[in-house]
Amino acid sequence: MSSPASSSESSERESFLEETRSLGHTWDVRSVAFSKDGLYALSGSGDWTIRLWDVSTRRSLWVFEGHSGEVLSVAFSSDGHCVLSGSADRTLRLWHVATGRTLRVFEGHADKVRSVALSGDGQYALSGSEDHTLRLWEVSSGRTIRVFEGHSHWVMSVAFSSDGQRALSGSADHTLRLWDVSTGHLLRVFEGHSNSVECVAFSPDGQHALSASSDKTLRLWDVSTGRTLRVFEGYTGFFSVALSTDGERALSGNAMGILQLWDVSSGKMLRVLERHAKSVTSVAFSNDDQLALSGSEDAGVRLWDVASGRTVHVFEGDLNSPDFAISCDRQRVLSGSSNNIMRLWDVSTGGLLRVFEGHLCPVRCVTFSPDGQQALSGSQDFTLRLWDLSTGRTLGVFKDKVEFVNCVAFSSDGQFALAGYDDKVRLWDLAGGRLLRVFEREKRTLFKCAAISRGGQHVVSAGYYDGTVNLWDFSTGRLLRVFEGHSKDVWSVLFSADGQRVLSGSADNTLRLWDVASGSTIRVFEGHSGWVKSVTFSPDEQCALSGSTDKTMRLWDVATGRTLRVFEGHSHILQSVAFSSDGRRAFSVASNGVLRIWRVAAL
Repeated sequence: MSSPASSSESSERESFLEETRSLGHTWDVRSVAFSKDGLYALSGSGDWTIRLWDVSTRRSLWVFEGHSGEVLSVAFSSDGHCVLSGSADRTLRLWHVATGRTLRVFEGHADKVRSVALSGDGQYALSGSEDHTLRLWEVSSGRTIRVFEGHSHWVMSVAFSSDGQRALSGSADHTLRLWDVSTGHLLRVFEGHSNSVECVAFSPDGQHALSASSDKTLRLWDVSTGRTLRVFEGYTGFFSVALSTDGERALSGNAMGILQLWDVSSGKMLRVLERHAKSVTSVAFSNDDQLALSGSEDAGVRLWDVASGRTVHVFEGDLNSPDFAISCDRQRVLSGSSNNIMRLWDVSTGGLLRVFEGHLCPVRCVTFSPDGQQALSGSQDFTLRLWDLSTGRTLGVFKDKVEFVNCVAFSSDGQFALAGYDDKVRLWDLAGGRLLRVFEREKRTLFKCAAISRGGQHVVSAGYYDGTVNLWDFSTGRLLRVFEGHSKDVWSVLFSADGQRVLSGSADNTLRLWDVASGSTIRVFEGHSGWVKSVTFSPDEQCALSGSTDKTMRLWDVATGRTLRVFEGHSHILQSVAFSSDGRRAFSVASNGVLRIWRVAAL
């Protein structure tokens, strides 16, 4: 069934969305900002999202979705009611903080929007782009008022003076430029840097400017003359800089993940703050200068105590999260990470509950035990790990051969673990730590998904190369049957509760329902326009859910194969879907860490 296109149907579909939760950024954080009252923090990321954080409770309050490219810059309005963002999709967006809705889209740039700023009165917006120009916008209409031309390379950073009469820009052409906002005239060119100017800022009184450059220096400038007053030298290229509200201190972030606090008048470095794991892309002071915010390519946002240099809190993300799992009670989510760790999240708040460390390479797959007390993780370090979720302790490490672990599954009683490797599926006794059985086909298959029937009689597995689903005898390891029908890789499989049927999702954009006894296809579910990454049955097994790379979740009638509903709203591919225990709600998690809770209406 094709997706309905009318506005009324679209509105109806949107009404089924109950809640949205952000589980942290899944790509580098490119920009951070404080609200003027210091109560909230913003972060924009390469995962195309903006997140609003409560500074006091450390909770993720909102996720803003709408951009179709990296969010490279974010800014609060002075009253805190709106947020402005600039993106690699060549647009600016104005958002309403209270609802998370897009108020306006600003179009006109011919390339990525690298930097945005709002005037103090909130009437105007300024943007800098890789199209070598700055643009001045009227916020109320989204209209371009003026285009500032003169830079010979990307405009990396822009800033308004406190009175809104002048604009400052920094460029990859190694210069800063000062502009008259009302006329668009170029007032001054600041030369001295020997590499790209990554970030610029005005002093509160507008008499000085500060710039950060890839040439490993910060420079303090006299705005009236364009003369360099002071050079601050670092170890490596600077990507970001911010001035305190009194103009006496500067905070910088560099390519080594280090933040440094400087005395502006003397050029002396006052303090080195604890470091990020990767480059610091953005920094900001709170309005009282007591706290600082930083964003990094490690997908994290850090809140700092400026006086001590200590980290107050880390709003952590999952860099390139390869897998998500939702607990049976739907209260928690597990995520894998390319940072070699597994994370546990609270669904109700979006907060990070625990970090599990021990793997030496990226964690490719995760799952909860049936009772929700334990978890399994599989990694590129060739190991399977069993974890105690209440303590974070490793209960067991399982390794047989030098092969990546691609998928993991528990038996229904929690006593056994199934792990899919490059060309085998292995069954482990969790209590004894023993390898019990190896399931292997003569024909090469890279196993991506596997499951054990509830009665423990059968194992089903599938993966890459031939599009088949394989049925095995649990007790002997013998291959009983090969289900043929999918034309491409199979990403998800599971048994029905009675073990008589298997549901699968494939890169051929379909789901298939199989009869275990005969191996024949009972039904084909068609409608997705992208790979089907996750499938599940409703508690009564009358319906099925699927999540796809087409960014939608679909509700299906199992008896007929008909699409009952299409759930739209995610901006990234769906990695995991699940029903609530009563079947009244559905959960979807996308690759950017956004979890949505949907109402499944009576059918």
